[in-house]
Amino acid sequence: MSIITSTAERRAAIEFAKAAALSHGAGRKIAITLSDSFVVERHREALLGFVETQCDIVFANASEVCALFQTDDFDAAVKELSKRVEIAAVTRSEKGSVVASGEHFHEISAFPV
Repeated sequence: MSIITSTAERRAAIEFAKAAALSHGAGRKIAITLSDSFVVERHREALLGFVETQCDIVFANASEVCALFQTDDFDAAVKELSKRVEIAAVTRSEKGSVVASGEHFHEISAFPV
C-alpha cells in the first residue's frame, strides 16, 4: 500500500528521485534528516523506500529511527539503518549520539550543559 495519495505527492516523489539520480550521477552523496516521529510514522513506507534506494547518509533522533523500523529497540533500529545507508547519525538526548557505518558503531557522549 502506497502512502502517496495525491498527484502532488506523486510528482514530489518523482522529483526527489530525479534529484537523487542527478546528484549520484555527479558523484555526490544524498543525505536526509528524518525530521519528526509523526512524519516518519505517517510516511514510513515512502521514507524507507527513499532511504533504501536513494540515500547515503541519514540523520535522525532515537524516536525517529525507532519509528522508521517500528521497534522500541534503539540498537536494533540503528543496526537496520546502518545496513541500508553508508552513514547513520542518530542522536539520543542526554545519552549522546551514535554514528554507524556498516558494522562499525561509534558512540559519542553528550556534553553536559
